[in-house]
Amino acid sequence: LRRHAVLAANLCLLVVLLGAVAVQSALQARRVARERDVAEQERQRADEAIQFLIDSFQLSDPRSGPGDDTSAGQILERAARWARADLEGRPATQAKVLHTLGEIHAGLGLYEQAAEILERAGEIRRRLHGPTHAETLESLATLTSVRMQLGQLDAAEEMARHVLAASEGSPLSGAVRRLLADILAEKGEYEEAERLAREALATHRDAGPGM
Repeated sequence: LRRHAVLAANLCLLVVLLGAVAVQSALQARRVARERDVAEQERQRADEAIQFLIDSFQLSDPRSGPGDDTSAGQILERAARWARADLEGRPATQAKVLHTLGEIHAGLGLYEQAAEILERAGEIRRRLHGPTHAETLESLATLTSVRMQLGQLDAAEEMARHVLAASEGSPLSGAVRRLLADILAEKGEYEEAERLAREALATHRDAGPGM
């Protein structure tokens, strides 16, 4: 009887443990599915936001036909207002749009505006993902390039060294190493600039033609 009682107790304990494992597995699966759904929604929203920018800029393309004389500056201003207001509740999407807007401003030579927008994008990404996340470093690297264009070489060098240290071993590190080399060359520090440029070239070769 005593052996049967012990066996029954062990079986009950096993059933309880199996039930707990099943519940935990179900909760884990539900949490993963929920996180995946949220990530997919954010991706779709980001794609829609980027498409909005693309469609907006096509309005100012003379090849798209007559009927709208909206300037690029007006479109950028409208897009920036939209990103700050309408995307306030979607920080991941907002950061991606702001980063893209910063790149567009920089491409047009509007470096002061680009710096302001990229700083905001970097702040949002740092708050969301942390200081060493790939998206945070992407915004910081682009901001570093803008700082160099503005002639703020000391600030650009400090930021480039930070991003390089945080991105070492990632695909971004080669581009940041080359950027730092350009900054140091502008400052007349040619020896270190040459070394970094050679390292960046070696990184590019090691990565293969896809980089």
